[in-house]
Amino acid sequence: MGVQVVGEHQEAVAPEMIEIKGFIETSLIDWDGYISAVVFLGRCNFDCPFCHDHELLVRGGPTVPLEVVQESLLAMTGWVDGVVVSGGEPTNNAGLADLLESLKALGLKVKLDTNGSKPDLLSDLVAEGLVDYVAMDIKTSLSTEPVDSIGARKYDLAAGRLVDIDAIDQSVEFLLGDAVDCEFRTTVVPTIVGRSDVTNIARRIAGARRYFLQPFEPSNARSPLLRKVHAYAPTEMNEMLAGARRFVPEASIRGKMKSAG
Repeated sequence: MGVQVVGEHQEAVAPEMIEIKGFIETSLIDWDGYISAVVFLGRCNFDCPFCHDHELLVRGGPTVPLEVVQESLLAMTGWVDGVVVSGGEPTNNAGLADLLESLKALGLKVKLDTNGSKPDLLSDLVAEGLVDYVAMDIKTSLSTEPVDSIGARKYDLAAGRLVDIDAIDQSVEFLLGDAVDCEFRTTVVPTIVGRSDVTNIARRIAGARRYFLQPFEPSNARSPLLRKVHAYAPTEMNEMLAGARRFVPEASIRGKMKSAG
């Protein structure tokens, strides 16, 4: 499968054309405390250079019919607790609400993974009772200070394009309001996320119940340059975690850390 051209605008698809690019029938690691199925939607409005699911973002290519997903979930009634809707970026699909409604109609809880770029849609989905849990990725510090000669902010570099940082901040504010159970998470990518970035993120989400630092896995990164970057060592990860816990006491590391040496 080819790779999407970095920077190519991805338009939302019509409800009848929502693209399910992958489906896992059962997972014990995608929703803490739940046995969940996982639906991966195509398309994303970010081009993160460290993305490891970039194959999902290709226009066209194989898809999984919604009927197949529904039949599988029905067959697992009483076994699967909920469905994780991930991507790509789910909110970049115009048919998302219809999909979530169809999953809720099966009596399942729904977890939504999102980059937080569409706060109005996020709040609408929660208000409509279509989402039970939200996992929001915060890519790096939300600082608006430029970090290069052309005026790009660090978040722009992390997302691979210009980002509406105010929209990201609105999603953070909404989730901190306890309208829905949630978590925040950051993939700690060397050159993109440093100790001060983690501390700044944790300061912004102070009071959150959950904040996870995720070790970077270089092997399948979208950017060939990042595939050559070594992940942070456990000592460095733990130093960042200590900084985060000043503001989010229950912050933790999720995922396998690189062995020392």
